[in-house]
Amino acid sequence: MVNACAVVKCANDKLIFIQNVRSFKCFFLVHYEKMTAATKRAWKLQEFPAHGAKVNCAAIGQSTGRVMVTGGDDRKVNVWSIGKPNVIMTLTGHTSAVEAVRLDTAEERVVTGSRSGTLKVWDLEQHKILRTLTGHKANIRCLDIHPYGDFVVSGSSDTFVKVWDVRRKGCIFTYRGHTDCINCLRVSPDGRWVVSCSDDSTARLWDLTAGKQFHSFKDFSGPVEWLEFHPNEFLLAACGADRTTKFWDLETLQLISSTEPESSPVRCIKFHPDGNPLFTGGQDSLRVYGWEPSCCFDAIPVPWGKVADLSIVNNQLVSTSLYQTLASVWIVDVTRLKPFSGMSENEGLAAEKNSEEAFSGRKSFAKEKPTSPPATPQKSSNDENNENAEPTAGDDKEEIFKTKDALLQTPPKKFEPFPAPPEDTPDPPVSVVIRKQVPARPKTTSTTSKSSRAADASEPHRGDDAKVSLVPHDRNKPAGLDAEEFLLKNKAQKAQAIRLTSEAAKKKIEPGHHAMSSVLQSRISHLQLVRAAWSPDSVKSAVRVALDQDDDSVIVDLLGILCLKHSLWSLEVCNLVLPKLGYLLSAKYDSYVLVACKAVKLILRNFASVIMGNLAAPPTSGIDINREERYAKCKTCHSLLQEVRRTAIERQSQVVGKIGSAVRELKVAFAVFDS
Repeated sequence: MVNACAVVKCANDKLIFIQNVRSFKCFFLVHYEKMTAATKRAWKLQEFPAHGAKVNCAAIGQSTGRVMVTGGDDRKVNVWSIGKPNVIMTLTGHTSAVEAVRLDTAEERVVTGSRSGTLKVWDLEQHKILRTLTGHKANIRCLDIHPYGDFVVSGSSDTFVKVWDVRRKGCIFTYRGHTDCINCLRVSPDGRWVVSCSDDSTARLWDLTAGKQFHSFKDFSGPVEWLEFHPNEFLLAACGADRTTKFWDLETLQLISSTEPESSPVRCIKFHPDGNPLFTGGQDSLRVYGWEPSCCFDAIPVPWGKVADLSIVNNQLVSTSLYQTLASVWIVDVTRLKPFSGMSENEGLAAEKNSEEAFSGRKSFAKEKPTSPPATPQKSSNDENNENAEPTAGDDKEEIFKTKDALLQTPPKKFEPFPAPPEDTPDPPVSVVIRKQVPARPKTTSTTSKSSRAADASEPHRGDDAKVSLVPHDRNKPAGLDAEEFLLKNKAQKAQAIRLTSEAAKKKIEPGHHAMSSVLQSRISHLQLVRAAWSPDSVKSAVRVALDQDDDSVIVDLLGILCLKHSLWSLEVCNLVLPKLGYLLSAKYDSYVLVACKAVKLILRNFASVIMGNLAAPPTSGIDINREERYAKCKTCHSLLQEVRRTAIERQSQVVGKIGSAVRELKVAFAVFDS
């Protein structure tokens, strides 16, 4: 029983304060390290069929973490209440598959993008379409909503980034620079910048007020999949197919740090609302990173698969993953992850000190926001259907993207955290730390970041510790497990197990797997021949050897390597592989078709201008052997590409889903021959 003059407080950093109300002094403090030890750190909340066809995209509300929107091949947009089994709203109106969705901050509007390049803005309260916007020539891959106005930003497979004015129903800016499909884009917290990333291995920063590209980040060795602005600081994080996450300072435009490659590709990243740390969602794990210096605080296995979105609310990370027609919701208790728990006192203080130092040396979006009143944008002369629409002198970009004063609204409803299920096995006992009496720090107002305030709150915790174990831990075996069930029963079995060598064990399990073993052995021998013919200066010999093997899997493996390094390609290599690429486009295996599409797009991006330039060049007087050879190679390559184009057009009507999208992107890439 606590005295009437005392009050008990529980902090997020797992500290219990017992404070004297009259003197405002903390007369003792209890530190519990694993109060939630009986529950899981990460669990699947629900899994349900989200659409009648394949689910392509999903977005979680960032304010409450309780609303989710999905889009699928059935051309529908479904709205879900997380934790509830049934759909609460279905939005219909798209004429093709929905491939991108985005919720606004208030979770009152949804923006969706379709495979045909059409955007739609929906009002969830009125359950109707507000605007339909057209202008992209290919499927829309990503969307974001401007935080201070009725503007939407979209990225497409046509390589364009477009800014749309919802009120005027048209495109006001079109930004060019990417050379491949755009995977993700974000508007900065102050509404001044847009950053986009693409399969062309770059992330590009666009200045909305100047109407042009501000900088291009080229530090990735492969496609860039996802990116996020820091909620407070001038900091950008992005992850790519090379399985790393990189951080840039947006003031100096320099690379700050890069994480070590993970075991699987990173599909999603999210900053903590306080700004530190960063969470990354891979194929089968969640990792927690710091960036100055680069370090991994924690990593836990989470078998969620293809992560589509992350949100952090109430100290819980809410995520959604997609597979075929199913959508899954996963919850992770952030307070059970380092650096929020499980660190020693010295480690925690060091992490807080690093966070304070990192923040103090960088500008803040919050500090740099202009405080001007909202302005009415001037009328733009750009046509929404004009692909060449660019910012014009008539557009006052400073006025259009000026920060607007927020409206006073009713405070949002508070949601309780999702209850965690119990652990499958008991955790170690609770450890309690009793601190000496420490005077409480006075409450002061400050303009520092949340991470700095968290550091100040943890200041009174320093002192001499006296650890008291509440639960004796003298067990020498796992609780609830009978080890005898897993041991051999008698001496004869034990002796037989000892005599069983690795070769004998191999022979014992080998029957029934001869066919697969022979296939894998053949593949290994073919790859060894390709490797022996590989030369750093030229890969033509290795390509010829791979084609001579007549093994599609070996050719696909080789093409996957060639697509990672563009400098290995030449016109001769293109002429060698193009006949096989046309065949792979018609293959029955999805991986073969995807690799073939990627290789053809790479050839078009790097050699289309060279081919067209040589074919269109006028003849020269005299004999130029080099030019004639180059002309012959370009003519052959052009002919082979046209055959591949016909195959892609035929294949387009036969496939759907991810393969269909890749083939359609390939069809758009061939448009360079029509210009």
